[in-house]
Amino acid sequence: MSKKTSYLLGILFSIILGTILHYFLCCNKESTEYKENEDKEKVVSEIKKATRNAFIIADASIDENDSFNFKVSNFSILGPVSESVTNSVLKLKDFLLEQPLKIVDISGFYKGDELNNSAYPNLGIARANAVKNYLVSQGISSKQIDTKGQLNDEINSDENNTLFGPVDFSILTIGASNTTAMNTLKEACSKLKTDPLVISF
Repeated sequence: MSKKTSYLLGILFSIILGTILHYFLCCNKESTEYKENEDKEKVVSEIKKATRNAFIIADASIDENDSFNFKVSNFSILGPVSESVTNSVLKLKDFLLEQPLKIVDISGFYKGDELNNSAYPNLGIARANAVKNYLVSQGISSKQIDTKGQLNDEINSDENNTLFGPVDFSILTIGASNTTAMNTLKEACSKLKTDPLVISF
């Protein structure tokens, strides 16, 4: 075999070896990076948009985009409460003063996967009561506020685990002829009078 033939075979071998190494080292890296980018895009698309519930009470002519906000698995109102919400609460106070037979019904929402660290049966009631306490601190009578909790897995937090307005408000009317609560109270009082509780020290 001549010198020229061995040079040509060496060049051909180098080209083949270079092509194989390029394929395995460079092309696979690009496909791996593409897969990583694709996975990141999937994760970003899976993050749901944060739910933003407004502070709306149609009967009291309140329609605010802001509301009471909470952290996930927490029942304390995030402060500071916006000025527009504070002004709406004062408007609600005036409405309830003019309408003594009206009560505001607060439904607190919670998700099934949230941890409940409150003394209440669920975070929804705890959040509703936190809002109730705020309303009472602004001068609204606690007798005109009713609270309840409601499971709602449709609410989504933002990237900072903030839930925007996981509460709903409605106005209920107590009929003047509705004496159920008063009758219950009278029955309880009469039971205490007939069979009083005696505590010995």
